[in-house]
Amino acid sequence: MSEPGPADGSSPLEGLPFFAELARVPDADGPVHWDVARRVAVWVAGSGRPEPPVDPGDAERLHELGRVAELQVAGAVPAAMADPSPVDAVAVTRGEWALRALDAERPLLEVLAGSLAGARPPDPEHRPAGLAPSVLEGLVFGWMMGQLSRRALGQHDPPLPRPPTARLSIPLANLDEVAADWGLPVDEVRLWGCLHDVAHRCVLGIPHVREALGGLVGRYVASFDVPADALADQIEALDPTDPASFRTALGDPEAMVSAVQTPEQAEVLARLEALAAAMEGWVTSVVDGVAGRLLGSHDAIHEAVRRRRAEATWGDRYVARLLGMGLRQAAYERGRRFVTGVVERGGDEALARLWSSPWLLPTPAEVDAPGLWLARIDLPEGG
Repeated sequence: MSEPGPADGSSPLEGLPFFAELARVPDADGPVHWDVARRVAVWVAGSGRPEPPVDPGDAERLHELGRVAELQVAGAVPAAMADPSPVDAVAVTRGEWALRALDAERPLLEVLAGSLAGARPPDPEHRPAGLAPSVLEGLVFGWMMGQLSRRALGQHDPPLPRPPTARLSIPLANLDEVAADWGLPVDEVRLWGCLHDVAHRCVLGIPHVREALGGLVGRYVASFDVPADALADQIEALDPTDPASFRTALGDPEAMVSAVQTPEQAEVLARLEALAAAMEGWVTSVVDGVAGRLLGSHDAIHEAVRRRRAEATWGDRYVARLLGMGLRQAAYERGRRFVTGVVERGGDEALARLWSSPWLLPTPAEVDAPGLWLARIDLPEGG
C-alpha cells in the first residue's frame, strides 16, 4: 500500500486502500452510499492511519472544562439564552467527529446530492471508471466531512445547523494541535474550545435562529442549477486507480461552483453569510469577554485561531463553497465589526436584543452598517 497522503487537502484520498475497489461497489437505494461515505470520512480524518482512542483521563478533563465553560457562559449571556440542560463536552477523535457530522447533516447532504444530480453522466459508460452515482456521492461527502474534521475546533465549527443536543463533540486532537504549534497551555486551549462551543450552543439553541440558519443553508444547497453533463468532463476525469485525480478533476472550487450558481442562490448566500457572520461576531464577543478574565494566554490563543482560519486549504474552500459556509477570516472580522458597532452605539442592552425575535435578525446591509440595524429595532415590530 502506498504511503498516506498529506492532510492539507491537496490529495485527500492518497493511499486509500479501497479506492480502486469503489468501481465494484453497487449503487445504493438512496442518493448517497453512506457506507462508502463513512469509510472515506474515517480514512481522510486520520490522514490514512488508524487514530488512537481518546485517553480516558483527557476525556474526563474535557468534561470538567465543559462544565466550567457552561457556568461562565451562562453568566455572560442574557438569562433567556442560558440553556438549563447541562453540557456534556465529549472528547472525540477526528474520525468520530466526521461520523457524527455525517449522521447529523445527512438530510442536508441528501438535498445537496439531489441538487447536483445533473453533474452525473447519465450514461454508465461515461462514469468515472464505472462508479455508481451513489458511490460517487458517498466518496465526495465522506471526503468533505473528513476534511472538516481535520480543521474543526468544536462541534459547531463551522456552525452548520444540527438538532439541539446537550452533547458537544469536540475533536481534541485539533485543539491540542493548536496548543502544540503555538506553545500554549493545553488546558487553556481546551477551555477556549469549550467556551466557543457552549456559546454557539446558546445561540443555535434559539429555535428561530436555528430555523433561519437551517432554512438558508437548505435553500442554498438545493438551488444549484446543474445542466445535464455540465460537469461530466471533470467527473469522468476521476480515476479510482489514481487518488490524485480527485483534485485535478474538480479543479478550482470557486470556478466550479460559480459555473452552476443561480441568481437566486447568490441572494440566499448573501443572507446566509450575513447571518453566520453576525453569529460568529456575537460568539467571539462572548468568548473574548469570558476568556479574557480566565485565560492568561487568551491573546495568544486568539491569534493562533485567527491564523488557522486564514490558512484555508483547497479542500476547505471546496467544502465551504458547496455548503455555503465559507467562514474565512474576513467573515469573522465582518461579524466582529457589526457587534462592536452595535455596542458602541447602543450599548450591551441593544446587543442583548439581537436574537430576541425573528424580525430582528440582521440583513446583509445591516451587518455592514450596524446603525441601520439599531434604527430598525426601535421601530414597531414588522414596521
